[in-house]
Amino acid sequence: MAVDREELVSSLYSGQAKVAHIALAPNEPGFAAAEAASTKHPFDPRGALALLEQSGWRRGTDGVLANADGERLEIPFRVPVGDAEQVRMQGAVAGFWSDIGVRVRVDNATDAQLRDRQERETFPGVSATDSGPTIASLSRRWHTRQIPNQQNRYTGDNVAHWSHPEVDRILGEIDNTFRAQEMERHLVEFSRIFADELPVVPLYYTPEVTAAHKYLKGARPRPAGSGQNTWNWSAYTWEWTGP
Repeated sequence: MAVDREELVSSLYSGQAKVAHIALAPNEPGFAAAEAASTKHPFDPRGALALLEQSGWRRGTDGVLANADGERLEIPFRVPVGDAEQVRMQGAVAGFWSDIGVRVRVDNATDAQLRDRQERETFPGVSATDSGPTIASLSRRWHTRQIPNQQNRYTGDNVAHWSHPEVDRILGEIDNTFRAQEMERHLVEFSRIFADELPVVPLYYTPEVTAAHKYLKGARPRPAGSGQNTWNWSAYTWEWTGP
């Protein structure tokens, strides 16, 4: 509620990106129903501050929120040190938080830190990540068994460490459903819980520009997370209509 995501999209992408409310990409089947059924959290800094005050945080003379013990609300925030786009996003988010009295301590990660799975997964603060918001990636991204820990050598992809029994059940249904109507129902259930609990705060869908010849019909790039297959994953649907 303290972050103006519309302003982020306008500033970072000239309005060409879409604000995200759920963990599913706009061109995935079932997206429209899932987004429509999910709680939205519009920009409301006064409301955000009111919630923090209800939790016992009050602004000090320096404008920073503090609790009854005098501890100031300071959040470590990490993005890759060499990623200019994420650094810009980090600065913008830090500015929004500062407006309501939350202090950000920038602690950006080097390549060596990013390669260290334990260091990455035990960082005690906020980090930014890109995640493939496809139906196929939901279980890998959000199931309890995918939580990185010492036992699995920090290899899981559930970096938010979100564990929800009902979500685990729904994800199992999604993985075993092939009928569109049933799939949509499961996606709606998942997205409702996600939007209410917010294991992560979605900001926006990162736009990817893909060039296609004017005579190539049916080309649809995958939303994200497919590596070298991002641009040609749907090649079986392509049709050449030119000379």
